[in-house]
Amino acid sequence: MNPNRRARHSNLFAVSRPPKRKIKHTPGSASREPGRGPAGAGTPSPTPLFETILRTARGIHLSPEPLEVEVFASRLLGTFDRPLIDVADSIDFLGQQLVTFLVGKRSSDALALLHGIAAVADEPLAKSARVGITRLRAAGRDDPPFANRTGAYRFLDAWTSIDEYGDQEMVAVSFVDPTEHAHVLAFMIDHNFDGLVREAMFVPDLDVFRRTWAETSGMAIVGVDAQELADRLGQGLRMYELFLDPPTSDDVRELAVLMRARLRVLPAARAREFREVDDDEREALVVAFARSKEAGRSDLVTDLARYFVDYRFDYTDGDPLRWSPIAVELCLVDWFPRKVSLADEELNAVPDALRRFVRYAGRRKGLTRASVAETIDAIDEFEPDFLAAMREPSRFGPAKSIAGEMLRDGIDVTDEAAVAGWIEAFNARPLAERDAVLANLGPNADTDDDGRYATTDAEVLARRRWAIPPIAGVFGEIDAEQLDPSDPDDRRTLIELDHPALLVALDDGNDVVIDGARINPRLHIALHEIVANQLWDDDPPDTWEAAQRLRADGHDRHEILHMLADAVSGVVMTWFQTYQTHDPNVAMRTALRALPGGLASKGGKQKPH
Repeated sequence: MNPNRRARHSNLFAVSRPPKRKIKHTPGSASREPGRGPAGAGTPSPTPLFETILRTARGIHLSPEPLEVEVFASRLLGTFDRPLIDVADSIDFLGQQLVTFLVGKRSSDALALLHGIAAVADEPLAKSARVGITRLRAAGRDDPPFANRTGAYRFLDAWTSIDEYGDQEMVAVSFVDPTEHAHVLAFMIDHNFDGLVREAMFVPDLDVFRRTWAETSGMAIVGVDAQELADRLGQGLRMYELFLDPPTSDDVRELAVLMRARLRVLPAARAREFREVDDDEREALVVAFARSKEAGRSDLVTDLARYFVDYRFDYTDGDPLRWSPIAVELCLVDWFPRKVSLADEELNAVPDALRRFVRYAGRRKGLTRASVAETIDAIDEFEPDFLAAMREPSRFGPAKSIAGEMLRDGIDVTDEAAVAGWIEAFNARPLAERDAVLANLGPNADTDDDGRYATTDAEVLARRRWAIPPIAGVFGEIDAEQLDPSDPDDRRTLIELDHPALLVALDDGNDVVIDGARINPRLHIALHEIVANQLWDDDPPDTWEAAQRLRADGHDRHEILHMLADAVSGVVMTWFQTYQTHDPNVAMRTALRALPGGLASKGGKQKPH
């Protein structure tokens, strides 16, 4: 997808974003996420990181404005928003340790940071920061000059402007503190991603921002009330938290904590409800289009319009008349190849039918000719890619690929129970059989045409497919075929979907008993994730060597994964609980080689490290 088409408000962000105090990290820690890599290999104790953070904040207690400290605290806590083993809330987990560290330091800058954390963090971290403030006061430290203004804000007003297609919306909201000092929080939401906050910035100068916005947007700026604002921001942050790897700017991660804090002073955000659209409403729209001058009295065009209507109702924001260059790109190059099977006559007619439907929708929406023409140009641009993708099996989604297999097996694809039973049986098949069914893993089993396994090496491909095999089906709101195993976050979700008995327990956090054994679901999945990451990266190579050895001994895949996870769990948990700074790979390799058939299990000599 062309990223430039998403940048309707980029100029405003470019010219208005203020400089920020950067949070520096110690060498060897900034480049690694806590808990990532082989059992967190190379991740040191957090204390050196906290020391560096405090040095970065040197002199912050002298700031006359609380906003500098609050923004710094938000950016700081945003860096903690990373997956950690068996930890539901990494911000709270690491933030609590940071608060303890700051209390121990008893410095003026430490006290200022505690004020910032108390102002923006969620509970119970905010409460811990407040307790820390009380302790430092008792120890003789004086509050910074801004202390009586921290966190005490009220909503002033808000404005919005949206591009002509309804794709992207700029929202700006001003808040004032008890002394009537105002500041602006601005964010851009993307309706192609269900209202996701895509960009954000904190603006200390309200007048300058208003002037810049008026000069750069070229769009009507209208006011919104507190409830409308809360709904927009609440939805944007919900989508941010739902995305496994949010397609957002770095500023969104850094300011998410601050945005949640400001959301707390607004009315309760109303959740956006998905509206089921019945067949009659869909058909009424298609009939209205068929009678329009744009449709051209073509039955084929009318039939294809049903796909456009279903796509917009079911896979986007639910507005079948909202089309833009981004929307047609997503429809033609992504959705159609994955979801729709067409005869050649229908396939070749899709681009023209979509042009007609876009003209009809543009007229109904009241778009300018220039805007409609830009969307038509996008259809022209992506028509060759669409036709190629529709004829390339590697671009088909698993659901589309296995639909033919269901029909060959005599399954009525409109029978939900029959389809669910077939999918359950399919996922229970051996990996080789599953691969053979999926079009992109059939005759081209030694290639990675869709790029999901990120390799052209047949041996690497075999290892990665064994670690993360394809999974078909829709699980709740997650369509497994849209997950990319080369993305670490998607990889974790695929691992979760491979453990259907744990899915509910993962949400509520409760232990489960399976075959008489009590299992902590988050820890169980985390250990599987570590093993999968080791196999994906072949680091250490001992993991794949052990897996192959155990396969030769007759163990099945899931049993092998459990044996590998057991081998590394002690190493992982020791590191996680003690924050030792040594590299745990030595202990891990020893544990892997101690598995059946390994050197250590035979008393063999270990290789030097």
